[in-house]
Parts: sequence; C-alpha cells; structure tokens
Amino acid sequence: MRILCVVIASVLVAGSGCKGGDKGEQAKGDSGGANGSLQAPAIFCNEPIFDFGEVQEGEIVNHVFVIKNTGNDVLKIASARGSCGCTATLVSQNEIPPGGEGQVQVRLSTLGRVGLLEKTVTVTSNDPKQPSFILKMKGKVERYLSFDPEFLNLQKVLKGKKVSATARLTGKLAQDAKLSNLVPSDPKAISARLLDEKTVEVVFDSSQVEGQFSGTVVAETNLEKPKNVTLRVTARVVQDLFVEPERVYLPEEAVDEKLGAQVKVLSLTEKPFSIKRAYDPQGFVQVKVEKEGGNYNLILTLKSAPPEQRGVVVVETSSKEQPKLEVPYIATKRGGPPTRRILPPIRK
Repeated sequence: MRILCVVIASVLVAGSGCKGGDKGEQAKGDSGGANGSLQAPAIFCNEPIFDFGEVQEGEIVNHVFVIKNTGNDVLKIASARGSCGCTATLVSQNEIPPGGEGQVQVRLSTLGRVGLLEKTVTVTSNDPKQPSFILKMKGKVERYLSFDPEFLNLQKVLKGKKVSATARLTGKLAQDAKLSNLVPSDPKAISARLLDEKTVEVVFDSSQVEGQFSGTVVAETNLEKPKNVTLRVTARVVQDLFVEPERVYLPEEAVDEKLGAQVKVLSLTEKPFSIKRAYDPQGFVQVKVEKEGGNYNLILTLKSAPPEQRGVVVVETSSKEQPKLEVPYIATKRGGPPTRRILPPIRK
C-alpha cells in the first residue's frame, strides 16, 4: 500500500515580547546581546519535541510549536519543511522581531502508520548559528481496528466477470467489536455483505469498470471509537489480451537493445493468439517481437534519441475481439523516469 504522510507547517508571527533567559531542549543562539558587536537573530523553542502519546491509526495529530527570536536582529523564516517527503508551507508573515515570537502549526496524519512514529519539521531561517532548526513530533500509533487482509487486491479481472473475496476484522479491539451497515463507495461496481459479525464478503462486478479500479467498503461498529472501519478494494479490469506494463519510459540510452524496455503481451484466459506485427506509427521506436510459450515479449528501443517524445506502439493480433493493442511510451532525456528493464522470462 501506498502510505500517505502529511505534515503541514505554518509560521504565524506574533508581536509579543519574550525574555531571553528561557531554557529548552535545544540551546538558543548567542546573538552577542546588547553589549555585543554582532547584530544577529537567534531562533529558540522551549519545547522543540512534542510527544503525542498513543493515538489510533488514521487520526490527525495537531500541535503548535512556539518559536522565539532571542537575538537582536529580525529573524527571517525561509521555510518549514516536513520530513520523509512530506509537505510544509509558510502561509503568513515570516519575520519575527527581536524579543518576538511566532507559531509553527503542525498537522500530522497517522494514516497507514503503526507502531512508533517520529516526524520532524525543519525550520530554515537566517539565524547564523542554527540555520536549520529541528522540531519533532513523536508517539505511538495503534491499529485498534482493521481488516485481514488489510485491503483486497483482486488484481487482474476479466471484463464482464464477477469475483469475490473476504476480509475479517482484526486489531486491538476486534474481540469486542461487531460490524453492521456496510456502505460501498461504488455500489455499481462493488457490493458487500456480512458473513458474520466480523467477516465481510465483497463482490466486484467488472462489467461496470474500465481499467484500474479503487474503492472502499465502510462498516459501522458497535464501539464508541472507532465508529467505523474501512476496507479498501482494488482491481484492474482487462480484456483477454493485455500488456504488462501498461506504459513504458524510454531514456535516451534506450538506443541500445540491452537498455530497452520489455513489454509482455499475455492472455488472461490462456487462449492461443499470435502477433502479426508491432510498430510505432511515428517511427521513433523500433519493436522486436519474441514468442515465449503462448505469450509474447516486445523489446522496445529508440531509433534515435529524441529530446522528448510521447507516442504509442501498435500491436496487431490474431484476435477478432482485440485486433489491436496499444502500448503508450514516453521517450525521456537523461534523468527522466526510469525505464522498465528486461523482465525475467514468462514461466507457466
């Protein structure tokens, strides 16, 4: 699963004064003071570490850090950025006068996190001694209720078919929990019913979907908290013939066959088929077709190194229902998205 972690930090400046004698877990900067010859700001926080204790997975943790300027020049905040690819945004005034203070508001999502959690926000300023000042959020995330499996990945489903799968309630409070009132996000594509008070059966109807599908089933519980629990459902609806991967990236080095991309053409039902030809109508990509068992490998390479190009490789097949397949490609400069390397041979 993909884990989403969001930290949003904003600096809100207040004009209130504060004395420079505070102590904290991070030492304040020495600005030289009134008797010193150096005019400089100094960033300081009484409590740079916030322990939020134990929370339920999925909860949003909010906290306000108070930062002070204990120096004798204006403290200018350049940015406040969250760790691990999280986002941080300065949304208001970013200057704190000497003796003044401001706020860094942090919003931390625990969705998809279980166990000990520690995240930081780096405040970048013009403090010469601490240009990067670290604030920290830490605590423990418990999964009180979830499903086993955590989400239903139905993988590839043939267009027009129905498939079913089950998931059972698990977690710290599962023994006392009872489920009721199942609500699917897309009733045309997924339906759900309770097999017992802790087990959900989901039926997916692929006739209502094209391509990739992602949905949820929300179940109410008899507990005061959490009041509901969510089961995620994913699937990819395909015709009998499909390509894997669905699209490829070709770097400029892909003029070499060894660095080209491989695409597999497969039959979900394992019906016999053949490829008549495969080509790029624009002429940028050359395609080598290799048969392996009942399926085919396509080796895609560039005839030259275009600066940037998008297109499709057309695959003509013997199937009456699917006479043509398309493989979108992106030819990129060096440093673009990675190409899909040659995959292992297909084994039945």
